Amino acid sequence: MLRYKLVQKKNFTKGAAADSKLYYAMAQSAGRMEHEALVDAISTMSSASRGDIGLILDSLLLVMRQQLTTGFSVRLRGLGLFRITLGSTGTETEKEFTVANIKRPRIVFRPDPLLDKIRDGNKFENVTVKPETVTVTVTEPCDKEHVY
Repeated sequence: MLRYKLVQKKNFTKGAAADSKLYYAMAQSAGRMEHEALVDAISTMSSASRGDIGLILDSLLLVMRQQLTTGFSVRLRGLGLFRITLGSTGTETEKEFTVANIKRPRIVFRPDPLLDKIRDGNKFENVTVKPETVTVTVTEPCDKEHVY
């Protein structure tokens, strides 16, 4: 079940009034699976030890870093394709262009069709919390502590 909450944002619809706003769904994270938890989860599904799995994941990241920084893209079957892209500011002439025109490289990920299928057939749960308004009317002074 994918959780979401509603947030009000500027209306970017063509022709909308400048001050108009709409409600949009925003995905809510259930948390984060850190490296050690991932290693534990994988180790319960295989005969490899936690140490072996940790070493493999660390080695995978090292090899990916080496390959991406030398211009290769990296495809992991069932996961997807990773590649580096560049952006830059333009110049009038080729001679004016320097390395300083290049912006920070970005790593782009394209999910494998197998992984991409997890987006299909989901159920959704609205977790938007509407704060309750409590009105308290005090008619006489009181020396007791109140907790609301």
